[in-house]
Amino acid sequence: MTTVKQIKDWYNHKYRTSGEDLFRPYHTYPHFLNYLPVKPGQKLLDIGCGTGHMAKASIQRKLITFGIDISLEAIKIAQVVSPETVFLVSQGENLPFKDNYFDYIFCLGTLEHFLNMEKSLQDIKRVAAQDALFFIMVPNRNFLYFKLRRFSGTEQQEINEHLLSLEEWKQLLRKEGLVITAIHSENWFNKGKERKFLSLSPVQTAKAIGLNLIDHFLPLYYCYQFIFLCRQC
Repeated sequence: MTTVKQIKDWYNHKYRTSGEDLFRPYHTYPHFLNYLPVKPGQKLLDIGCGTGHMAKASIQRKLITFGIDISLEAIKIAQVVSPETVFLVSQGENLPFKDNYFDYIFCLGTLEHFLNMEKSLQDIKRVAAQDALFFIMVPNRNFLYFKLRRFSGTEQQEINEHLLSLEEWKQLLRKEGLVITAIHSENWFNKGKERKFLSLSPVQTAKAIGLNLIDHFLPLYYCYQFIFLCRQC
């Protein structure tokens, strides 16, 4: 069974050797804030904050930001990326914050990597205000690319990654007392700079067109990741 120390060591090595844009670049983050009616001066917690890109984007919207990550190396980078944010090294199952504190909870592609997803959701609810809004992004076990290439997830499968279907994620969130208000697909590879036809290369142009078509027509059931917008019961 995977241990907390093994997970810490794995992510510390990744962040130490790959740096700020290990999993996704900054330009893919700011648009996430458009999914919620965020208001300046309110408190946002990014769980599994990585190198702090979500916090940096939130600071631009004048939010009060906090972030936690299991990796000390990630937190070191995050403190440089978003120095105005309070960052702490912590597990998602045991958040170092008081009850009913945050207005917005973001969990971007991290819930699936916790050893105990149920316990982490319970603690996320504990630190959230009663009227808090939740943005939870998780991977799809039925992602079409996974099926075509016979992949079983991302490189994080090496250490710990839970892949569930759309219905399974819905059941988990509802079981832990969250009300799902909307579900969206998220194909981060088709956001920002990747959507601009700046290259004269026929291959790159064809790839960009293909990604746009996939983004437009791919059913939710087969998308890469789900964005769940939630509130408490």
